[in-house]
Amino acid sequence: MWIVWSDTDDLCGIFRKEEEALKEYEHQKQWHEDNFDGEFYGDEHVVLAKVKRNFYCHDTKEPVIDYDDDGKEFEKDDETYWGWKEDIC
Repeated sequence: MWIVWSDTDDLCGIFRKEEEALKEYEHQKQWHEDNFDGEFYGDEHVVLAKVKRNFYCHDTKEPVIDYDDDGKEFEKDDETYWGWKEDIC
């Protein structure tokens, strides 16, 4: 997994393939070269980084359980629990 970041756009993208990230990185570099013609402020920056770990929430696909007025358990329609997941890349 790869991330491209720039000082003008912040997070430009998260990519599974290095080739896609490199393409966005080159695009951002070219944009900077085209738009900062000889006048710099010192914070111009484009980063291509490999992600080592990724921690995020995800849909567990487990149905949400609720109880009716009589205390009987039932699965709520179209609702699922969310949880945490970590990928080590």
